[in-house]
Amino acid sequence: MHWEVFINNEVSGDRLCSVSEVVRDALLAMEERKNKLEGLRYHLAEGATRLARGTL
Repeated sequence: MHWEVFINNEVSGDRLCSVSEVVRDALLAMEERKNKLEGLRYHLAEGATRLARGTL
């Protein structure tokens, strides 16, 4: 029920015109967040490796 209300509110707003646009927008946001997290994990691992080698 919560998601139905959320989606209906998004569709009734000015930015998104259909349920499929709400879903597409949500998937794009999820993909962007996933890519950012992967980048952060890569840089954390790189920093940990450099710290362990003493090259930080």
